[in-house]
Amino acid sequence: MKRVALAFGLQRQLTALGIQCQVVCPQKLDEGNKRVKTDGLDAKALCLKLDRFVQGNRDALAIIRIPTQEEEQKRAIPSPARTIGPSA
Repeated sequence: MKRVALAFGLQRQLTALGIQCQVVCPQKLDEGNKRVKTDGLDAKALCLKLDRFVQGNRDALAIIRIPTQEEEQKRAIPSPARTIGPSA
């Protein structure tokens, strides 16, 4: 959950500077099931998916809607239904 909040905050800051930024859902990048995991291969796979997305293939990436800061704060407050433990 902290990574998501960090991504949302970074997206808001970059957008405020006039930089286009999207947050995408995590996904399996090893489509060939080679089971080789390196940051370089992941970066290449992500760039290829981004290229397909920019060229018009909207299914190449799953873009996340960035909640407003108010929506994010409301979600961070635990509701009584979500808390676990004995009630006082």
